[in-house]
Amino acid sequence: GHRKKAMATSSATAVHITLLSGRSERFAVDRSTKVEELKAWAQKSFGQGFLQLLAPNGQPLRVGATLEAALRDGELLTALVKAPRLKATRRAFALFSPGDGLVAWGESQCGGCAYEVLEL
Repeated sequence: GHRKKAMATSSATAVHITLLSGRSERFAVDRSTKVEELKAWAQKSFGQGFLQLLAPNGQPLRVGATLEAALRDGELLTALVKAPRLKATRRAFALFSPGDGLVAWGESQCGGCAYEVLEL
């Protein structure tokens, strides 16, 4: 596996991430690392653009949380590969990517504005 952001301090922790295919990677990270940073490293390491990280109990890891708050040393995480979804009207497009949110473009009266959705 790959070692990412290796730390020599006592705040380092080992995290193992496994895809459902069985492929896995080991990451050595600082406990203050945010979940979204680990997710970005995993996406790059696995070559997958959209991953959702699941804790050992099957619950998604909370975006914004630090690994210290979310995990114990050496825990095994599961990474689900999620497919982005694209929807279109004649004059607008919307792309939803799991874990990353919604992006819309085009004429606002035809669905090209995501502000109302983002406020929900």
